[in-house]
Amino acid sequence: MSGFSLGDAFASGFRLVGRRPGVILAWALAFFVLGLLPALLVWALAAPDVIHLFAQAMQASRSGVEPPPPDLSQALALQSKLLGVRAVQFLADVVSRAVLAAAVFRAVLEPERSRFAYLRLGAQELWLMLLTLAFTILFVIAMIVLAVPFGLVGALAYYFLHGSPAGAPAAAFVAALCVLGYVGVLAWILLRLSLAGPMTFAAREFRLFESWSLTRGHAGELFALALLLTAAMVGVSLAVQAVLAAVFLIVFGGLFMHPGQLQAFFAQPWQVWAGALAPWAALAVVVLCVLAAALTAVLVAPWAVVWRQLSAGPAGPGGHAPAAAEAQAPS
Repeated sequence: MSGFSLGDAFASGFRLVGRRPGVILAWALAFFVLGLLPALLVWALAAPDVIHLFAQAMQASRSGVEPPPPDLSQALALQSKLLGVRAVQFLADVVSRAVLAAAVFRAVLEPERSRFAYLRLGAQELWLMLLTLAFTILFVIAMIVLAVPFGLVGALAYYFLHGSPAGAPAAAFVAALCVLGYVGVLAWILLRLSLAGPMTFAAREFRLFESWSLTRGHAGELFALALLLTAAMVGVSLAVQAVLAAVFLIVFGGLFMHPGQLQAFFAQPWQVWAGALAPWAALAVVVLCVLAAALTAVLVAPWAVVWRQLSAGPAGPGGHAPAAAEAQAPS
């Protein structure tokens, strides 16, 4: 049974970021236009109501009285707006994730198609959007279905063991095993279906359960790869958060360390404090977009490499010949 190189797969995303930094910036712009900007625009519709409630709470805090209960019609209207915001956010997330994932797959599997920073909006992206929606629905169903037996075992263990002298520790141990088993089964399902993305991209048609057979016998290797990628993601995120926190403390530390100054700052008309915070919010958006693009490359490219190596032969799972090696990508 053919395998894959764990080191080659893990390093592929980092090589892509280091070799094509201009492409990463183009992907950051695409993430902003397709994923973040629609969410910001719809949030702008709900912002006046949220700011009004925030201002009421600040006013009540300064006066030392409880804020008045919100009007029911206003609360329902705000809830309706927020539901619409979340729906638009979800759709924008699906579109941006599909477009960026397709760009990463293209950079790894079809490096000769480097025009427009590998970005497209065609059939491959649409199939990936459909795959994302279907995978999300099926995974939610799996979470609900698996919660029943594991939850039932935990509840029975608590019922029968809690009354005995050593029952509480035993019940806690069984409950912990149930939680670990629940998470483990979900992780196993994710790993077995982890190659659906590159398979769908390469086949140019819907692929999901075909990943199940291709990953048979490789769950351990895939789990090791997932652990390495998770550690890398956490490390990068913590480093970026530390830098942003340091900048925040330098700029706003004095303000937020003195509650009186903080209340006076937000007691100004919202246009004043929003304008003062706008440049820093813009900087945070830029950092977020670049980080999202870079992490997409780091987290998505390895699965394309795994698919290419596991499907090595005259034709891949979709009937398309595996593309040229990533190392042949134009610099």
